[in-house]
Amino acid sequence: MGFEAAAWCKSLPELTAYQQGHDFVGALHALTGDGIPQSIVDELRQNVNRAIPSLLQLGEIARAELKKSWVTTGPDLGGRSTLDEFITGCLDLADEVLITASTHKVANHASAT
Repeated sequence: MGFEAAAWCKSLPELTAYQQGHDFVGALHALTGDGIPQSIVDELRQNVNRAIPSLLQLGEIARAELKKSWVTTGPDLGGRSTLDEFITGCLDLADEVLITASTHKVANHASAT
């Protein structure tokens, strides 16, 4: 259904930005409970805080494109749209944090045994 896809896609920038800020960034402090040293968590938070403004700007561009011109933007979804760039940027940021945290945890676990 085209109208359902339009409504869902138009909500994605806001939903993704909210989840990135609330669920992902909000949970970074809890990494210390998973055995990640505070210094690494602080570094990750700094990296995330540096990346957020450009991601939010990209998300706002995607939101505006989807609201103003769904007919021309819709066909570009799935690899060639600003929404794709925004979601990929958010996923890349999450991957970077998870890889760094898991790498450090593995290193800590190996040195503890």
